[in-house]
Amino acid sequence: MNNIIKKGYRNLIETNVLHNLIMTKSPNLRILNTTWYLPTSTNNAQIEVFEKRIPSSFYFDIDKVIDTKSQFPHMLPTTDDFTAFMKEYRIRTTDQIICYDNVGVYTSPRVWWMLSSFGCQNVKVLNGGFPKWLKENRPVDSKFNTTYLPISEDKHDSYNYSLNNQQVVNYPNVCKLSKLIVNKQTQSQLVDARLNNRFNGIVPEPRPNVRRGHIPGAKNITFQDVLSEDGTTYLSLEKIKQLGVEKGIDTKYPIVFYCGSGVTACVPYLPFLELGATCSIYDGSWSEYGSFPEPEK
Repeated sequence: MNNIIKKGYRNLIETNVLHNLIMTKSPNLRILNTTWYLPTSTNNAQIEVFEKRIPSSFYFDIDKVIDTKSQFPHMLPTTDDFTAFMKEYRIRTTDQIICYDNVGVYTSPRVWWMLSSFGCQNVKVLNGGFPKWLKENRPVDSKFNTTYLPISEDKHDSYNYSLNNQQVVNYPNVCKLSKLIVNKQTQSQLVDARLNNRFNGIVPEPRPNVRRGHIPGAKNITFQDVLSEDGTTYLSLEKIKQLGVEKGIDTKYPIVFYCGSGVTACVPYLPFLELGATCSIYDGSWSEYGSFPEPEK
């Protein structure tokens, strides 16, 4: 077993550790409820998050922190727009940020990836999310909370956000990568995190005017594959390393992850990054790629 696996996850935080942090009432602690559901879901995140949540947590709506000019969902905003969002939410690059969701591990890795990509220095995902928190009978809050109170040291350099473009792949680049993979001219890899029935085009896409199927040359490691049976916690890095071997994924070479709209792609992205792979997200994902005619091979 290599040293990376022995050390375990550095980007996760366990429920007992977060509980202790809340008890210390640190002014630099930001707890973000990132709950979101597919358009076809009957769940309503905007109602759920205000009924019951982890104390001091704030609702981070991933449908709002986006490129509002794009026709595709969840595209990253510009650095200026992202900075404006973070100033409104009182989230600084130096804060200790914890992301969680009401499913377990579903949308929280997406916000973790966004914040990390824009330069936040201390961001973690709550392993187990709200289901594990509730199961352990930890304290909850139902007070309406729309933003953090103004902070005493609201300095300009506290919001010094800058996007790391190496963590993001666009449509032209993914088309080029797909051709190289199909023609066996690269050892870089494409991984589709959608469920198998969507990957294989068996079921319709949840968004209108998006065709079925997957990007040529992609392999399928679903976001559920890297989680426990109940979907609330990550498998060990050792098990995920073995999963990669079984799926033909080599962590020595770059991996581009995608899904429907770039959200659940971040679920497997996190552990494969932990395993030492060079990872990036195709931000437009299948919502973008599947909206265009199949590129020429």
